[in-house]
Amino acid sequence: MLHGKGLAIVGRQTFGLFSPLRGLRGRARARPVAPIDDEPEAITDKEIFVEPEVVVPVHHNPPPPPPADPAAIAAAVKHRRATELTPFHGDAGHSLIDRKTASLPEWLRDTVVGVITQSQLPRKILKVDCRKLHEFLFSREVVPNVQKEVPAAGSGFAPELHYGARESLAHLASRYPVCYGSAAAVFAEVRLRLPHFAPSQMMDFGSGAGAATLAAAAQWQQSMTSATCVETSNDMTRLAESVFDGVRAAGESGPLTGVDIHHRSLIPGLRTGQDPPYHLVVASFSLCEITDTRLRRTVIQSLWSLTSGCLVLVESGNRQGFALIDEARSVLAEHAEHTAASKASDVSAAPPAEMQMISPCPHMGTCPRAGTDTPCHFPLRAEYPSGMRFLGQEERHGLRSEKLSYLVLARPDAVGAESTTSFGHPRVVGPPRQRAGHIYFELCGHAPDGGVSEVVIPRSVGKSEWVDAKQRSWGDTFPPYSKLHGSAKASRPE
Repeated sequence: MLHGKGLAIVGRQTFGLFSPLRGLRGRARARPVAPIDDEPEAITDKEIFVEPEVVVPVHHNPPPPPPADPAAIAAAVKHRRATELTPFHGDAGHSLIDRKTASLPEWLRDTVVGVITQSQLPRKILKVDCRKLHEFLFSREVVPNVQKEVPAAGSGFAPELHYGARESLAHLASRYPVCYGSAAAVFAEVRLRLPHFAPSQMMDFGSGAGAATLAAAAQWQQSMTSATCVETSNDMTRLAESVFDGVRAAGESGPLTGVDIHHRSLIPGLRTGQDPPYHLVVASFSLCEITDTRLRRTVIQSLWSLTSGCLVLVESGNRQGFALIDEARSVLAEHAEHTAASKASDVSAAPPAEMQMISPCPHMGTCPRAGTDTPCHFPLRAEYPSGMRFLGQEERHGLRSEKLSYLVLARPDAVGAESTTSFGHPRVVGPPRQRAGHIYFELCGHAPDGGVSEVVIPRSVGKSEWVDAKQRSWGDTFPPYSKLHGSAKASRPE
């Protein structure tokens, strides 16, 4: 049985969610994150204060779990399949999966369920842990308003969570299908926009249990050769290694065949004059873990400086997640302007563009929903296997709906000439509303000012255009039809 790690300081207010000191929050001095192989420093009684809330009970003195064994994982999966009553994909011929539903591949689904089973943590306790972690992740306020003045260095708005053994296992059990599905959906969009983009080296910042790394390896299996996982939690890194070992043991034709995985606790640095080493850089649900605004902006610039191809940022689709994505967009736009200005001072000709917007925005201007109460987000429905249904919302059909906000930027060298024609197309940023003979779309980038506008497509636009319009859904691009009987209308106030 896994047990709590106690209170570990990784910043200003850091605590283990399921540790015996759950009710104790630290006001400790900021110090660098310990390397992967080091143990966190002990905290003294002078660095904490007791709050009047109830301490979460934890089973004491449980033996630590043994290292993950691929053979043991396979045996656990076989046993669970033999005793499972609920099928993964419903009855034959009546699948609940559609094109907007993300599901774990069989090779990954069996591995993750096997890792959870091998942990030997009782399902009842794991279910409680998953719910507490979910409530914490979606209740903390990371960025109250990124449009305001940048706070002083060292200030934070929410306590940072130290992922110990139980926190890491709860994250794997409750968030892995969403994390993998979000990354896989965004990578599919990247491949659609950049069909000739074939990254061979990638970096996954805040890799966790390796969901984004596996999604990228599966999307570009023919070209991927190296992956660097940056993760500060020792327990999360060990859990990722267990998942990677299980995927490698699943078959020789898996996505990790020929891929070298390296683990780091800090972002690698660049020497002066060195070219960016990574063709693909990913930060999936990681910016929300950095509560210091100045540090987060520095990290965003560092991620771009390490990118030679595409930079992919993914966050939750709530207001805080969209605020983080919009902040990253503003920071990178300022960085690009500064770089272009420095180049223009040296040569008389206009410098080339520093970055290219790939998705989801049709332009590089300011987001029309920035600073409003309506976040720019897109729907995602993730399928949870029966061995990973711990939150309650997916108990019946194994489906969980969430929203995600993302941003994909690329270097000009990574953008092929044949792919640039679709970048300026408007995008559907809300659910289409179909009425008798008309479909109402909420589009971003269709209006002359690049804002959000409402477009009405009548049936009389043409048979092929009407059929194509009926197939467009929330998050899809909207091609310019030859004739639009419904002119762009001003959208409702955001």
